[in-house]
Amino acid sequence: MKELCELPEEWDNCAWSFEPIAPENTILIEACGHTLELPFPLLLSAHPLEIMGERNVRLFGDYFPIRFDYLDTIGGDHLSLQVHPRQAYIEETFNETMTQQESYYIMEQEEAATPYIALGFTEGINGEQLLEAVDNAHASRMPLAVEQYVNVLDARKGDLFLIPPGAVHFSSKGNLVLEISSTTWWFTFKIYDHLRLDKDGLPRPINRDHASCNMNDSIDTRYVNEHLVRSPVISRVQGSSVEELLGEREDLLFQVKRLKLESEWQDDTNGQFLMFNLVDGDRVRLTPLNNEEATVEWGYAESYIVPAAVGKFRIESIGDSTCSLIVAQVSPNWYTPLLPHHWKDGEV
Repeated sequence: MKELCELPEEWDNCAWSFEPIAPENTILIEACGHTLELPFPLLLSAHPLEIMGERNVRLFGDYFPIRFDYLDTIGGDHLSLQVHPRQAYIEETFNETMTQQESYYIMEQEEAATPYIALGFTEGINGEQLLEAVDNAHASRMPLAVEQYVNVLDARKGDLFLIPPGAVHFSSKGNLVLEISSTTWWFTFKIYDHLRLDKDGLPRPINRDHASCNMNDSIDTRYVNEHLVRSPVISRVQGSSVEELLGEREDLLFQVKRLKLESEWQDDTNGQFLMFNLVDGDRVRLTPLNNEEATVEWGYAESYIVPAAVGKFRIESIGDSTCSLIVAQVSPNWYTPLLPHHWKDGEV
């Protein structure tokens, strides 16, 4: 992340970058010679239909439901072993309306490394056994053999791993992960952090009690291989460009596709927002067909939200290199409203 974002060399490694997380983003507006910085949720509350689209407003109100962020362990170490709460638990325990549903897209990897994704219990292991082993590791200060309890899966650039609530998981060192997930606040329950100490010299905090209530024992080796690691399926073709469906589940509100852009691609928002991230290539240009003055460009590792109101558009690579983009949107198979507390059910 320090290299991609041109951060100061003297900074510590940056393992987490928000790209974009709408409730925490701002927009810059120039008016009468002045530049104003406004919270993105303010714009969204004023124009939810134009940004989200009618179906998504009925499901999520004026709360933007999908986020991108980067998890960077290149030049670093493993992420903590963790689990995200089930929907009922987040509602009952924290009065939140949306839990964290995740996916990991492998964007870059450290050369000469053998990075992996850990996901789901190994056969015959359950959450109680894992927590007992973690307790023993903490008491003895002897590292836990994580691979005995959690599946270690080969990960290669371009792979996508689906991570529903209740699935224990982490990314190993050597990965740059683009995380596509539901937009939530700070509810990641850490189970094991590899006996690391924080900068104050104390063990880093874990969330044993919350984790014990949310680990799903049925997400094991067989389940992971059958349901959470899938091969790309071609969904559309235009000329030499190809769109692939990478991931979709009934219990994940988002759908993830990859657009391999060899030539101009024409598309339509069809009344809902789309999120793009350029995962391969130098730069792309997106032009709304009904307003070419609104053309935008973005570069490698940057993201762009296409509002529902844009309608038809074309997207093309700038320069000689071909491009690949991750495309995320609300899954057409998601029907459960997760409305913010201030939003009245049925309001549009």
